Amino acid sequence: MGGAASQTRTDEGTGKIGESKGFRELFVSLLGMTGLLAVVVTLFVMWSYATYGNVRSGWLWLSGYKLVAEEYRIDLGEAPAGESKSGMFLLRNLTGKPVVVLGVEADCSCLAASELPVSVPPKGILNFRSVVCGG
Repeated sequence: MGGAASQTRTDEGTGKIGESKGFRELFVSLLGMTGLLAVVVTLFVMWSYATYGNVRSGWLWLSGYKLVAEEYRIDLGEAPAGESKSGMFLLRNLTGKPVVVLGVEADCSCLAASELPVSVPPKGILNFRSVVCGG
């Protein structure tokens, strides 16, 4: 009889150890996935800096963008009547092929772009001049 009670305790003990082992396996698995994610993110950051010089452009490339303005909002202010102001935009080509800019779209008729069409070299940057006309 003493042997049967001893056997029961051993089975209960084994069951608890099995449950702990399952939790440990899950924990180690999650820890491994977290480590893998950290490695992937680190590699992405390194690739972005090596390819584009910043993480934003790498993220935009992953999102499907082909051409981005480094400064997408520049305030040139208002130009007095009969005068104009100009500003420079840096356009970055995120692709491995040249991109041709045929025109620009603005929310007002006072913005004009000069020197169009213009070609941005593969993975290159182009200074692009825009003009605000007063009037």
